[in-house]
Amino acid sequence: LIILDACRYDTFHRLNHLDGSLENRISQGSMSDEFLVNNFGATTHPDTVYVSTNPYFAQLDLAGQFHAVVDLLGMWDEQLETISPADVVEAAISAHANYPNKRIIVHFMQPHLPFLGPTGQSLHGESGERNIFQVVRDDPDAIAAGDLVRAYEENLELVLQHVQSLLAVIDGKVVISADHGNMFGERQGPLPTAKMWGHPWGVYTPSLVKVPWHIIDGERRRVNS
Repeated sequence: LIILDACRYDTFHRLNHLDGSLENRISQGSMSDEFLVNNFGATTHPDTVYVSTNPYFAQLDLAGQFHAVVDLLGMWDEQLETISPADVVEAAISAHANYPNKRIIVHFMQPHLPFLGPTGQSLHGESGERNIFQVVRDDPDAIAAGDLVRAYEENLELVLQHVQSLLAVIDGKVVISADHGNMFGERQGPLPTAKMWGHPWGVYTPSLVKVPWHIIDGERRRVNS
């Protein structure tokens, strides 16, 4: 299972170039902590290894729920202000080889900000903020909506390139999904609200909880024991 953090279904559908069949699922949270607790907090998964880049995973103390956890927070890149997707691929390949009889969950931080593409890097530089969604929450006119969307799209395109590199090495059935989506200035209903950016807690609009479920069938399934 490959988790792309904050990946909208519609954007994935439009930009995805990987072979396979795309479905969708409804996530059990609009933020990573909700997703993790609701999916793994009350159950154990002794047949599964979790490769984690998400800070909430460590905060929630979920390591005991899995056979093993590969925590990549120690590989935090100070310049990127996140964990490089290239480092995630390397760790995922190692986990795939080291645990041949286990299921593997690989949690990439992208397309979640900070944005690593040229548009995103420009916006981060101009605003001086890692969380540029907060900039437009404070001042809706501070950044053009189209620039924010393009920065997000570049992050998704980037991580999909790394996912493709991972798929070229590993075997077995793979599903690509997300913990939650992301809002691009939509308003929460049924009562109108201010335009919303990012993924606020407890908001269950389609843009936040409808996530991709992209299935890539392998020649064989990994044997779990």
